Amino acid sequence: SPMTSAKSMPTAGDGVADVSCSGGGQALLDASSTESSSSPRPLPRDFDEVDAERDAACQEMVSSLTEEERERAARCSFRYCALEEDPAAPPPERRRDEYAAAVARRHFVAEEGHADRALAKMRATLKYREDMKVDVVRRCFYADKHPAGDEEGRRLSEECRAALERELMDGKIFVRGRSVDGRALYVVQTHKFDSGFDPEWYMKYNIYTLERAIALTESASDGRLEKVVVVFDFGKYSHAVRPPLGLSKELQFCLRDHYPERVENVILVDTPFMFRAFWAIMKPFIDPVTRKKVKFVTGDEQKKAILGDVISADQAMPFMRPDAKLASEMDMKKYLFETPFDQMVEERT
Repeated sequence: SPMTSAKSMPTAGDGVADVSCSGGGQALLDASSTESSSSPRPLPRDFDEVDAERDAACQEMVSSLTEEERERAARCSFRYCALEEDPAAPPPERRRDEYAAAVARRHFVAEEGHADRALAKMRATLKYREDMKVDVVRRCFYADKHPAGDEEGRRLSEECRAALERELMDGKIFVRGRSVDGRALYVVQTHKFDSGFDPEWYMKYNIYTLERAIALTESASDGRLEKVVVVFDFGKYSHAVRPPLGLSKELQFCLRDHYPERVENVILVDTPFMFRAFWAIMKPFIDPVTRKKVKFVTGDEQKKAILGDVISADQAMPFMRPDAKLASEMDMKKYLFETPFDQMVEERT
């Protein structure tokens, strides 16, 4: 099934350090580093494995949730949902609170340690995901995953699949390639937004893409990494393909409120002068932490100097690096219909 790959799904042998607030377990080591060093270096992580004060606060947040809320929080992770598909894995509910605690941790960090605010934001996120039908959006290309008799679920899935296919087949936005430390690249080709902007599906295809980038990142890193890299191609940008300001704000608020601690960097490649005015308007609506993650890269020299340390040539598209190895066009049919949600097209098994 293209739903997920067996090699990347969590199994009964997985430790809890990848998702729990408290972490624990032995740090994974970079086996490749043994070639050049007798002391392998630990692989990068997006969070400290142990932080007693944070962990206690996060566990208290999870304890405040209802059983239904805990399940919905755990389902924020595609890896948790994938447990349902793996007959070798333990029942997902055994690890439910661990995955729910990971959501609590991200909101706790984003709210700078204010547990009450973090819990309120976490609950708002659970409601938002339900309202936006994120589970349907993630699974909509796999109609066989609906239980017999679930006609409403099948109808919603078919509606979502048709809309996302219509919006995404032109290759405007997708996940392709990884950063040098293993984060999926969320690629936006701005010049392909020439078919207008449907407010509902603009948000949903961005959510689909972000969810897929997160799933790819977490699966490939065994949960050590949770943040993705967003790369915008502005090489052929014009005012005609600029999204309405209201939609841009809505997407920024969605990322800030419902996907905290999910973006490592935002890289804007070859931005024209006309974009700077739009950036000046948008900048106040972007939180200070995220603003610091934004990098402007223009011309081959900057691409070599800046992106050379972030994206290797074999993972780059031509607009990212002059020595890129990936093709300039993406096979969107293979991406949407044939490749597991937590795999790259080039890595498809």
